[in-house]
Amino acid sequence: MALAMAFLGSPAHGELCAGWNFNEFISGDQTQYSTTGDGVLTIDDRDSPWGPLQGTALNGWGDWSPGNALGIRGVAANGSTLTIQHPVQSFLSAELTFAMRRSATGFEKIHIDYLTETGWIKLGNASLGLEWSVARFQIPGAVGVLDHLSLRMTIEGATSSQGTARF
Repeated sequence: MALAMAFLGSPAHGELCAGWNFNEFISGDQTQYSTTGDGVLTIDDRDSPWGPLQGTALNGWGDWSPGNALGIRGVAANGSTLTIQHPVQSFLSAELTFAMRRSATGFEKIHIDYLTETGWIKLGNASLGLEWSVARFQIPGAVGVLDHLSLRMTIEGATSSQGTARF
């Protein structure tokens, strides 16, 4: 499974600037450096139960093998966040994509925000389904006024201690 971010330098040409393959995810590591590119994923709450769960090849990049997904479990983790950062100064647009699914009592929604010089601004929401699907978020080039792109993902909606979400 992969979480990927692509920047578009022109309307027709994009490149993968950061991608995470969670097959080697180590539970307890608060910071995960991207497998491809210069991205950094930070689990913001050290005590939230993020860890590896069985994943998918959906949204995988190139020859990455399917395997683990970044997962979270339990109603106590509602409101947990992770932050994705990538050094960038200008771009026309960017896209964040990731595969996602939930269990029957798992997390129903994910909220995505991006950071500007005036603070966090809502980018959008995605509803997690019981089957794997790909979420896509277009990031406006205007956020390139900072020296890095920062995205915050907030998960919510679990209704039991066994409810999960996978990315």
